[in-house]
Amino acid sequence: WILNQSWCNGKIGTFGGSYLGYTQFASAVESDSSLVAMSTHVPLIDWYDTAYEGGAFNSLTLMGWGAEMAQPKLGEGALLEDKELNFKELPLIYWDKKNVGKELTWMRDWLKNPVFNNYWENISNIHDLKKKKKIPLIIQPEWIKSSPGQPINI
Repeated sequence: WILNQSWCNGKIGTFGGSYLGYTQFASAVESDSSLVAMSTHVPLIDWYDTAYEGGAFNSLTLMGWGAEMAQPKLGEGALLEDKELNFKELPLIYWDKKNVGKELTWMRDWLKNPVFNNYWENISNIHDLKKKKKIPLIIQPEWIKSSPGQPINI
């Protein structure tokens, strides 16, 4: 669509943060030579490394964010006002039903796949991007964000 606009010179650059950073990586895998640069701010780069940083499930980030995606109109952090109380519910596979009121398929999939396998390979497209593309890229990481080593591994 952008390439067909009269104001487009045939070169596309992308920018965005967090999940919008992830969408840049996702679209870059399928892009042609018109994508000439990417700028990301605290992007989600690799789903598995975000979910299982150092091999341990990153419950604070993924349970909160995963729940917010189920009910975004409540506002950021609304479902996790009492973080201490929310994370006392074990096993985590049932956390969604107790705290959100319904089963969250994506969250249960994350918990059912604790090791890197085909599930993660299919949603972590950064592996494909590393093999296929050479695109100038700026990554602005945040030291308190989960998986701070992800930008270094690209």
